[in-house]
Amino acid sequence: MDFENDKNTQNPENADHFAENTSTDNNISPEENGQEAEYKCEETSDNGNKEEDSGNSQSFTYNSSQYNYAEYKENIKNMKAEMKRVKKEEKEKAKKETNASSSGGAFKLVSLASIAIICVAIGCALSIAVIAFFPSSDTSLLSQMVRKYGNSQTTIVQNGTGGTISIENKTESVASAVYKKAAQSVVGIRVVAKSNKFWEAAETIVSEGSGVVYSSDGLIVTNYHVISEGISDTKLSSNYEVRIFLDADLSVYYKAELLGYDAETDLALLKINVTGLTPIEIADYSQLTVGETAIAIGSPGGLDYMNSISEGIVSGIERDITTSSGISFALIQTTAAINPGNSGGALLNGEGELIGICVIKISDTDYEGMGFAINSDTIKTVIDRIMTEGTVERPQLGVTIRTDYDSSIANRYDYPAGAYVYEVTEGSAADKAGIQPNDIIYEFNGTELTSYNDLKKALNNCKKGDTVTIKIYRIDTAERLEVTCTLE
Repeated sequence: MDFENDKNTQNPENADHFAENTSTDNNISPEENGQEAEYKCEETSDNGNKEEDSGNSQSFTYNSSQYNYAEYKENIKNMKAEMKRVKKEEKEKAKKETNASSSGGAFKLVSLASIAIICVAIGCALSIAVIAFFPSSDTSLLSQMVRKYGNSQTTIVQNGTGGTISIENKTESVASAVYKKAAQSVVGIRVVAKSNKFWEAAETIVSEGSGVVYSSDGLIVTNYHVISEGISDTKLSSNYEVRIFLDADLSVYYKAELLGYDAETDLALLKINVTGLTPIEIADYSQLTVGETAIAIGSPGGLDYMNSISEGIVSGIERDITTSSGISFALIQTTAAINPGNSGGALLNGEGELIGICVIKISDTDYEGMGFAINSDTIKTVIDRIMTEGTVERPQLGVTIRTDYDSSIANRYDYPAGAYVYEVTEGSAADKAGIQPNDIIYEFNGTELTSYNDLKKALNNCKKGDTVTIKIYRIDTAERLEVTCTLE
């Protein structure tokens, strides 16, 4: 049975009606059964006053035979307990499902991360394999690294073009490997003056220096200034002797013959009667780069230190250097130590190939580590001409050039770079062509010039009788002119 708090219960008339209907339906008076339970329902009137029991109070009596209220109360209690238990079970079930879902997600994340790491590792391994075993047409990445073969631990170092240097063990350096390869191709040179007077010393050492083996049958290249003291009328004087030492113990020497020289490039070619020598390998000068290895082998301080080695780098290329005698060079600059006695010796790259002949060092307390060498291209050109012609005869233009004119001066005055003409020899090829003092030669036979050395190189490629076209800038009139000149 339901107890409703209906709006109608707020009306006294309806309330009486409800009580009447109830009593009528049950047809039982309150006194008839001791098991009856009497409940009084007090209602609040519209005016909020509470009615007395003796007044409008209504009694509702229910038959316990049809409904036991205690049982109803117990059922309600059991229902609430059941609902509480069901809700608890649902909550625990939901919690378990949440935990299971979280564990599954974490496992998935860990699995995905593991798979990603494995894929990356496999990819790297495959990339290295491809690089190692499928190199380009030049060399693979791994081939440029240190290679080890078998138990001998032999390392191959590749540097630059041509040739290889074999390093025999882990402690051996590139310099020591270069020395093993090239030292046998570097010789010691001593020039002595012999006296015909019995009361004077039999011989006097005039100079000592170094040289390189140019051919297996005894051709030796050195600096002209190493042997110049003994030269008279383009030949060795009878009372001078040039001696070549092949071994540092200086126990044996060979007398050398002078085949020719070129004072302008400071190169000379000698010949000894020995065969089976190991000629120096000559590098391609066009491949030389600043910063690569440079190793000097020679006799610094004289033959007591023959075949000494020093190591550095190539500091610069095409350095314009003018000596105290007025000779100008375009040289290789290096940090490898070069000292008196190194003149004529070898400057080598990391492959043990000749990149230059040591020639000059700057001797000044304000400078350190500045040595210079004649480049390999100049060596080949000059020596080949000496071998075929016995000398190097260059065509003469007939001008004196200011070697201190450079691009900074040209930019300052808005002049073209080139060779600044200081004087013109009367009757010379330049004079006949109309070249004047204070002209700037900025192009020679199609080659643009930036310095005096560029003009020297261009002239060296010509012969006497060649007709060339020269472009000049005339400072006096600010004109650009083109003249034709026949070299003499």
